[in-house]
Amino acid sequence: MGRFPEIGLVEKSLSRCLSKEGFVSQFYFELCNIHPAAYCLLSGPQLDLYKNNLNLILKGILEFGQGHSSGEKNLSSLANLEIGITKDTIPYWEQALLISVAANDEQLDQETSQAWRNLITRSLQFILEHRDSRLAA
Repeated sequence: MGRFPEIGLVEKSLSRCLSKEGFVSQFYFELCNIHPAAYCLLSGPQLDLYKNNLNLILKGILEFGQGHSSGEKNLSSLANLEIGITKDTIPYWEQALLISVAANDEQLDQETSQAWRNLITRSLQFILEHRDSRLAA
């Protein structure tokens, strides 16, 4: 994959979000609210592990969007982790992340929101494709 055209917008937005202390926790709160049957367990004792996984996912998404081979490698390795990303859950992840971004990025505009949506969808699909190819092998 080449460099994602709007990666600069996402980089700046993510930086603003990560400067807010509750951004990562809010993502899991939103995910649980959107799809409680599948994600309520995320608020349990392993929340710190899930937060770490989300930070890895965000880093991988950013590198993927920057067109770095390390981004593909990192997202590919995430395909081995049980992080709750499936074909059916991608829309929930996208929605929870966009809600969290909107709540934590006071400069978010329509263009940046669309850039987030495009990058999230492509990145999560990449993770699934690598998980599916490993399972088929």
